[in-house]
Amino acid sequence: MRNRVTKLENVKILVVELLKLCIPIVIGFVVVKTKFLDAGVRDALSRLIARVLFPILMFCIFLNPDISVGQIWDSRYLLLTAVGWVVVSFLIGMAAAKLLKLDRRRGPVFFILLGMSNVTYMGLPLCVALFGERLGQLGVALVSLAGHIAMWTLGVYLMSRYSAEPGKKSFSLKAAFTPVTVAILAAIVLKLVGVRLPDLVYAPLHTLGNVTPQLALVYIGVVIATSDFSVVYKSREVPVFLCLKLLLLPLLFGLVMNLAGRLYLPEDYRQLLMIEYATSAMISLTPFFREYGYDDDFAGQLVFTSIALNIATLPLVMLINSLY
Repeated sequence: MRNRVTKLENVKILVVELLKLCIPIVIGFVVVKTKFLDAGVRDALSRLIARVLFPILMFCIFLNPDISVGQIWDSRYLLLTAVGWVVVSFLIGMAAAKLLKLDRRRGPVFFILLGMSNVTYMGLPLCVALFGERLGQLGVALVSLAGHIAMWTLGVYLMSRYSAEPGKKSFSLKAAFTPVTVAILAAIVLKLVGVRLPDLVYAPLHTLGNVTPQLALVYIGVVIATSDFSVVYKSREVPVFLCLKLLLLPLLFGLVMNLAGRLYLPEDYRQLLMIEYATSAMISLTPFFREYGYDDDFAGQLVFTSIALNIATLPLVMLINSLY
């Protein structure tokens, strides 16, 4: 009973925090709709967050002098669970894409976005608010690392297998070295060899990285303001994706965590993972799909509609999960 009360309290806190997060989202929405900022700011913000601010944030989290190698090692089961769930989501999404008979340009977009969640733009501010800066940031960093591990190994293989099309740009190992993965690996190496950055360097980087969550929320508002949500009523794939991504898969994950996760993961870790995998599809993959010749318009539809609905579905999923 006490465990259920705690979960219900977390749902209440989550709702309050979501309402708080709506303020920067509304600001992003308004500045575009009132033409205070041009809609073209969306691409600039996306690149700034994905290529600069988020990598800096991940670098500082893993290199934080208050976080030891031992603490990272103690969180290894969280990392392994996250990798496992992304893999499961890819496989379920691939099966669904085949049932929907999606073509070579849309199928990989469907199942990759089903597995890759919005851990940065939505998950990070929520987890920091609920679990504190230390656990929240480290947990999100590990979940982000897990997503990259799964994406650039099995994900790449499944995409190539689904859409072996003549003339399509081939994948290479270089694609795995994104700013985020490079930042995380660099920080882990420095941590392992005992290098500690002087405060003159670390402090401004840490301050800059901490801007990421709020600026990411402003970006979500910009995305919503510049998106066409009428596609939900014109496509059968989008509603199926939304149902799977925002409701069925998070609830299935919650059930697995409540049945098996309690055997090896603390309650806070299970709740953090639940929140992360109840968030919308990852925004920053849209340029990747465009670069490799997949249907980036379809990716945009899935991402943007899932973001808009996520504010309502996330508390609902957590509420249902609290009843398990």
